Amino acid sequence: NPDPLVCGLFPNAQNLFAETCTGNNPAAPDLNRLSCLPPGFTTCGTTDNRGWGLGTRYDYLSSACAAPCGDAGARATSANWVNGLIGQDYLATMTMGSGPGFTQSYAIYVKSANCELGGTFRANSPQQCPTFFPNVPACKSYPGGPCANNTQCFEGLSCVSNVCSAALPSCAEIMRAGLSKGDGVYVVNPSLNSAAPSSTYLTQVNCEHSTAWGGWTQVLNVNTGDGNMLNYDNTDFWMHPTNLGGAWSDLARSLVNDYKHAYMFANYSAANMIMVKVHQNGVPLYWRSWYLASNSSTLMSAFTSSPPLTAANYRLTNGVHMTGGTINTYDPLIQGAFPNAQDLFTMTCTGNNPGYYDYNRISALPVGHTSCGTTDNTGWGIGTRYDYPNVYCQAPCGDAVAKTSGTWTSGLIGSDYLSTRIHGTSVGYAMSYSIYIKNAECTLGGTYCPIPLQQCSTISTPACKSYPGGPCSVNA
Repeated sequence: NPDPLVCGLFPNAQNLFAETCTGNNPAAPDLNRLSCLPPGFTTCGTTDNRGWGLGTRYDYLSSACAAPCGDAGARATSANWVNGLIGQDYLATMTMGSGPGFTQSYAIYVKSANCELGGTFRANSPQQCPTFFPNVPACKSYPGGPCANNTQCFEGLSCVSNVCSAALPSCAEIMRAGLSKGDGVYVVNPSLNSAAPSSTYLTQVNCEHSTAWGGWTQVLNVNTGDGNMLNYDNTDFWMHPTNLGGAWSDLARSLVNDYKHAYMFANYSAANMIMVKVHQNGVPLYWRSWYLASNSSTLMSAFTSSPPLTAANYRLTNGVHMTGGTINTYDPLIQGAFPNAQDLFTMTCTGNNPGYYDYNRISALPVGHTSCGTTDNTGWGIGTRYDYPNVYCQAPCGDAVAKTSGTWTSGLIGSDYLSTRIHGTSVGYAMSYSIYIKNAECTLGGTYCPIPLQQCSTISTPACKSYPGGPCSVNA
């Protein structure tokens, strides 16, 4: 004090005014480009003789700049102009006393606010928001601010235990929030998409943002040659919520060893897509993605029943799938020997001998090939046990097999298997399998609805949206 905008002389000056005309002499008004004044002080000839604002010209119609014309003035009394001069950028012939005045400068900013006014939820009360700011959206909170639901937090935040949390539920939300920094390790809070969200549950996950349009959270990796066998009977890996079955939980090993993210496997139920990426020690060969038949179940739930199952139970995916890369003929999930194998199935039972069934934890098979004793004698899947209940692992029990005909060796994948009936080479094709999930919005890659709209509704995903650079007609 004195200051013409922020505090100054007028305690009831709640608002800024532009192009004000003050002063008690209508013949010589005081003009300001910007002033902080009470409403009654903004009309020419009605107020006391004070100059108060930025961009000034006082005693207008008098001699040119007899009273100050300059950057800023805050004349508090009628004694003389100098007691409220601000800085030295002015002209005046009537200034009495010394100058320059108070050394203050003024920076003016704007922003598109959500009525947050300072990072706390409704720093102004809700009723004040529409009064002061009738054209701004509802109040929202920054990280750490209070909330009642997600809509009361800024974009990219989630409401957990009535606090806006900066951690997002999965890699898909990271991608949609524009926070992706490429493939790698990110901190997420997957409990935010569960029935019991917790602001304290934070975990690291491996996000795949460069394949299949990004947003994928890795859940499993089956390395077919790391010395740990993930055959059908390894129930700790395939069926247990926390046990690893010899796999790693260290993200640094998530593409070079058998790997399992136990929480995402057993608890995350918000995904509606799955991707299988075939690779060699992390170097991608090809991939395929599908929509899940159920978008409200955990991945673990797909392995907790025993065959034979009904088609509804063992169908893991249903609907649109997309592929990328060069497909290997010997591969049990992406393409393989069955060109009409459009979907993945879990807990399949195949083989043409009802007494010697072939079991797989995951297979890409036509529907008619998934029932015990009804199909030709081919083994096709990952997490295998063949010719059961014959001698344990007489035919291969192992990580992955893609037998199309003849001897078992024709489709062996990797070296992690047991068998007493293998003929020929003992180490098969060197392919490993990473399994990812995501909660998709039917975008599939930054282009607006690359699959038809009617398919979006069929597979129960939200409305199509575009990533940066994608086409749109409205913000929604």
